[in-house]
Formats: sequence, C-alpha cells, structure tokens
Amino acid sequence: MDTLRLSIFDKNTIDVNKLDAALAFQIHGFNITFYLTRLTAKGIYTFVEIAHLRFPQSIEDLPSLLTLLNIKKLLGINDVF
Repeated sequence: MDTLRLSIFDKNTIDVNKLDAALAFQIHGFNITFYLTRLTAKGIYTFVEIAHLRFPQSIEDLPSLLTLLNIKKLLGINDVF
C-alpha cells in the first residue's frame, strides 16, 4: 500500500510541476528502495524500481555498505538523478 501511495505522490509531482520524471525513495527499516517515475506519453506513467540497498545496522557492519556492487548502484542512482 505504501508503494501505491508513493507512485501516486510521484504522479502528482510530475503533473503539478510539469516534469518529465521524478525520483523517489522508500525506507523501511534498514532497507531503502529507489524508484523512477516517468511520463512516457500523455496520461501514461511508468514506475520502475532502479535500486535496492540495505544499510548497515551498526558501525561494525559499515564495510558491507562499501562493496563494489553497492557503489555501482549508488552511481547509477546518481546518473538517474
């Protein structure tokens, strides 16, 4: 249900601000998911998950965030932004 609300929020953001796309993220616990919503044609929106990351729960787990795969995901999110 939260993802549906997020997609509606993105759609309204695109409509009100006359944008081509909007970047959104959803945080649940230590998980963060990034989404891209695009206006592909008049009245047609695509809502796509572009990345999913899990943040460490403690300082000891911090090196698990800095893996090559996570860095590539973060760079990909940066490119989309």
